[in-house]
Amino acid sequence: RLGVGVCIGCERPARTGAAIVGTDGDGIGDLAERNVFGGGGIGVDVRAAGAGTRIAGNYFGVDADGVTPRPLGSACLQLSGSEGELLVGSDLDGVSDFLEANVIVNCAVDGIRVRSSGVGARLSKSGGTTPR
Repeated sequence: RLGVGVCIGCERPARTGAAIVGTDGDGIGDLAERNVFGGGGIGVDVRAAGAGTRIAGNYFGVDADGVTPRPLGSACLQLSGSEGELLVGSDLDGVSDFLEANVIVNCAVDGIRVRSSGVGARLSKSGGTTPR
């Protein structure tokens, strides 16, 4: 069975604070803060995220070189619950916006799967183009 790279809110009791998966977008070392999710089940599964949770600057389904496929066996990013705004991608503040974009490719099922209408997600600058 394929697993999950990162699961936010899977703990018991579920965490309620904000989490950052990837870059914080402060302009310092943002490229080095990237995560690479591939070769498994779901890249990131968000079940219960606190307000201010951010998923930015990550590669889903592609290796660190931005070219070599590393397919995921399910959804690259699954959103099930959030207590406030969940940001996926860039905050568009003019600082590292290009590096805050997530690359989401080679997902066996869905690129981004939204499982609950109660998820307050903002998707910005995430897609299938590799930033370099």
